Amino acid sequence: MFRTMASCSLATIDHAYSELKQLLYLVSRKSISGPIAIEICNTVIIPKLTYRLRLTPMTDAQLHKFDKLLVQFVKAKFQLPKNFRNDLLWGLPNTGLNNFGEHMKKQWIHDAFWHIRNNNLPGQIFQAAHHIITTTVNHPGHLLELPFDYKRKAN
Repeated sequence: MFRTMASCSLATIDHAYSELKQLLYLVSRKSISGPIAIEICNTVIIPKLTYRLRLTPMTDAQLHKFDKLLVQFVKAKFQLPKNFRNDLLWGLPNTGLNNFGEHMKKQWIHDAFWHIRNNNLPGQIFQAAHHIITTTVNHPGHLLELPFDYKRKAN
């Protein structure tokens, strides 16, 4: 994992992106079929990226950038045109390409629930934040239902 002392996550994301590009270039030179390419993406590449970037805050545009690379790789292996619809690749049950963005969001939610359930330091922070949101901001929902309009109660 690439780590930096900077608080910005761009260096980590750029490093992971360049490594993914290099890996996909090497794999694309091998004579593998389209279904094997999907299997490699779903079982090796996406879990590895998810593990490396699970603590890195990413925007939807950054997630889409990774998805775009994976889709281009799979389309090339299936010899599909570039304007082939991506949702058809993602929508195939049991054989389709996993959406990296959705996979990352599921991982973030899983990690947040894990921390909420535990009494370690992140769990205590989540519990304190939940208490502040329900009492000060008067939001009836759960912490993970953010974002919401911030309306402070009158003192």
